[in-house]
Amino acid sequence: MHNTCKMSDHILLVDDDKVLSSMTLEYLSSKGFTADLCHDADSGFRQFSKGNYNLCILDITMPFKDGFTLAEEIRSIAPGVPIIFLTGNTGKDDRIKGLSLGADDYVTK
Repeated sequence: MHNTCKMSDHILLVDDDKVLSSMTLEYLSSKGFTADLCHDADSGFRQFSKGNYNLCILDITMPFKDGFTLAEEIRSIAPGVPIIFLTGNTGKDDRIKGLSLGADDYVTK
């Protein structure tokens, strides 16, 4: 199955790395996407709950709550929304866990 994002899609980006996430947000905007940025999983879930998102891009390692937990929370209220992990975690176990949680892709930074 291949999902294609359209320019009208609304993307939620959740990443605690303020520099890299700002560059990612700028890149998405330059390509015509509308995206919102949160720097922790709790604010990411709150934002997701009040928005209408077609895609979530999540980091894994964040303070207080990790991206795996956030993905599970998002899946509990929106099982069909695509999730991509964009992370510095390169380990095989993390990749397997992310994909087993239903992520559509796992991309390392």
